[in-house]
Amino acid sequence: MMNLTLKTFIARQFNQISEEGWTTFRRKLKRLVLLPLELSLLLLAFPFVILIRLIRSFVVVRIGQLDIGRIGGMYQGERYLSEIAAGRRNKNYFDYFYFIRGTNHINQQWEKMWRRVLPVFPWAKLARSVARLNQWCPGHGEHQIQDHDVMPTREKHISY
Repeated sequence: MMNLTLKTFIARQFNQISEEGWTTFRRKLKRLVLLPLELSLLLLAFPFVILIRLIRSFVVVRIGQLDIGRIGGMYQGERYLSEIAAGRRNKNYFDYFYFIRGTNHINQQWEKMWRRVLPVFPWAKLARSVARLNQWCPGHGEHQIQDHDVMPTREKHISY
């Protein structure tokens, strides 16, 4: 059974490369080269996930991602700060954000300013690995900062 799935996996990779060309080959090669780094980050993230789960009865640690490279990607961060200012955030939560870069055009000063006002995890790749590993565990939704729609409806906006 395992041998059959490995053969189909390899055949699928060759078919994709032959159909799509050099760009697919470069993308797959880059992914193969970076695989040891991703695995080491997952191993490093494992103790963090265990710690987060152990202290859940005292304080809930939540992790959320913000796209610093896109217009509107920081909407969730703005909403988070507004809810803190309005007193709507529960004190039993310990929240951390990490930035992803949706584009290569990042305003460095803007990123610095957001880091001053938001609790930002210092190592984004490690935080992403913690969030990914946490998703494999049951009850992972409790440890994620809820992602809201980028543009709320008019009714939601008025009621907020």
